Amino acid sequence: VLNDKFRGMRIPDAADLNEYNGLDKIGSHYAFGGNDVKNKPAGTNSFGLIVVRVASGYYKQLLFSNTRKVEEKVYVRVWNASWWSEWQEIANSRQGINLQLGTLDWSAKAFSVATERNNFEITGDECKAVYGKSAYGGTHYLDVIPGEEYTVSFEAKADVAYANDDNTVIMQYFSENRSERVVFKWLTATLTTEFQKLAFQITVPNNSKIKYMNVGLRATNDVNTSVTYKHLKVERGYVENPVYSQAPQDIIDKNIELENKITTLEERIAQLESKMEV
Repeated sequence: VLNDKFRGMRIPDAADLNEYNGLDKIGSHYAFGGNDVKNKPAGTNSFGLIVVRVASGYYKQLLFSNTRKVEEKVYVRVWNASWWSEWQEIANSRQGINLQLGTLDWSAKAFSVATERNNFEITGDECKAVYGKSAYGGTHYLDVIPGEEYTVSFEAKADVAYANDDNTVIMQYFSENRSERVVFKWLTATLTTEFQKLAFQITVPNNSKIKYMNVGLRATNDVNTSVTYKHLKVERGYVENPVYSQAPQDIIDKNIELENKITTLEERIAQLESKMEV
């Protein structure tokens, strides 16, 4: 028999979500439409809420909001022992979830082999494949099933404009142990010297050996030019106008990183105060 914490507990209409930060609040909750619940994300009507403990005195809220009948949003925030962080939207049904990690700052986790990051020049949110350098890297592997549909989008520019080269990016499909590249397909485009948004609708080839997929970034071989990428997104389904967003895990990881920095700072302040009192 399911415990009430996992079956879902109704949130009173005038409750305050800031108070959902203790051991007695761990579990799943829900609120009906038309509620007056305080400190929920702006525009939220009916919603589901999951509360988890992430450390001593630290709690995380994950809220699934039905803002309109045609749009679902997911938010996250953290109780940092004494204060709540701001709500952050980590998923939107109109945008779709980005399956690729590390694409905002091109961290090592963006690549299937972390050291491949060194093959590129990384500046902020830009990843430059430099012509003449061993500039190649495959993004981290995604579990896929033959026949699945995806949309791959990104912004790209070239130092020298070129037309419909066959080396813009390459979709790669791998076997169970990832050692065999079963098949690959080029995504071609005409690049200019200014960033432009490119989007491709792809279908995983119908080959039973395929278990993983990634995106190969590289400088072109056919034209003497470097290529710069940013805002790569891979999402399930065919999307006509994809909108860039970070992978939800990236946002959660940044929250945890911030929490750790705050905790360290608070500990240092406490140590200094203790020394001053001596």
